Amino acid sequence: MPLEVFTEEEARPLLALRGVTDERIVEVVLRLSGRLPVLVHTLAQARPDSDRTVGDPSGTAVERFLKWETDPARRAAALALALPLQFDEDVYRAVAPPEAAEQYAWVRQLAFVTDQAGRCRYHDVVRAPMLRLQRLQSPTRWRAAHELLAETSRTWRSKREESLPSTLPVRPHACLLATTRPGWPKQE
Repeated sequence: MPLEVFTEEEARPLLALRGVTDERIVEVVLRLSGRLPVLVHTLAQARPDSDRTVGDPSGTAVERFLKWETDPARRAAALALALPLQFDEDVYRAVAPPEAAEQYAWVRQLAFVTDQAGRCRYHDVVRAPMLRLQRLQSPTRWRAAHELLAETSRTWRSKREESLPSTLPVRPHACLLATTRPGWPKQE
């Protein structure tokens, strides 16, 4: 089932119905909620009186997205996979906690994950609050997760570069790009 978000025209009347009409507050609610209906409703119920009192719904959002999952390792894996824009099983194994190493199939079947040609991606409405929650909870862990992902990417890129022929063609950049495409190297 796809996650549908409100249009701005749909969200504004709901906010007005709850007494949220100040333009600055409305803008903050729309931004923080990603216009996801349940989050728009949650923030409107609080009836914030200034743009600074609008609470961040990230924790609420993440709880709703993962509410049926009780396994802490799976929950940690789901949060960790919000960091890369796209992921496959290799990326999963690089960022997921070791105790969830065999849960890739579980992640792929989550309602907010789409799969295109073996590359998975979180729905933006789910990914944004997961990222915000992690960044707010622990900037140190947030930075470490980014560094791990960057180092993993550097290692993979280095291995791809090492596998290139020793005599590069006239356009080495094109050759390197070819190594990053699915199906490389071609099996003859």
